[in-house]
Amino acid sequence: MKWTDEFAVGIPAIDDQHKTIFGMCDKYLQDLSNGDGEAAFGDFLDSLISYCDAHFGFEETCMQIYKCPFAEKNKEQHLAFSAAIKKFKARFEANGFNSVDSHLLAKTTQDWLALHICKTDRNLGESARKHPLE
Repeated sequence: MKWTDEFAVGIPAIDDQHKTIFGMCDKYLQDLSNGDGEAAFGDFLDSLISYCDAHFGFEETCMQIYKCPFAEKNKEQHLAFSAAIKKFKARFEANGFNSVDSHLLAKTTQDWLALHICKTDRNLGESARKHPLE
C-alpha cells in the first residue's frame, strides 16, 4: 500500500509520521515477497510497536489541542490496534515465526491504517482548520 494524497490529514507532522508507517509497511511487504519474512517479522513488530506508541501519543495530543470531537474515538482505536499488534508479538515470542501471522500482520496493519486515517484522523485536519493555534 502506497501513500497517496487521499491519506493526507493536512498537518505536516502527522502526515510525515503516517508516511513513515506506510514506508515501514512497504519495506516489510517487500521483505515478505523476497522470502525474508522470518528475519523481518520480529523487527517489524518491534519497530511498529515503538513507532506507533510515539505517533499515537503525538496525535492524541494534537487532537486535544485542536479540540477534535473524535479525540476519544481516536484514542480507543489506537488502544485496540496496539493490543492487536501486541498479540502478534506475544504469539511470536511464544511460538516463533508463523507464515500465516506474517501475512496477517501486514494485512491487519494496512487495513487498519487506511481505515483509521480516512475515517478518524482526517477529522483532526478539519479541527485544526476550524481551531487554528494563535
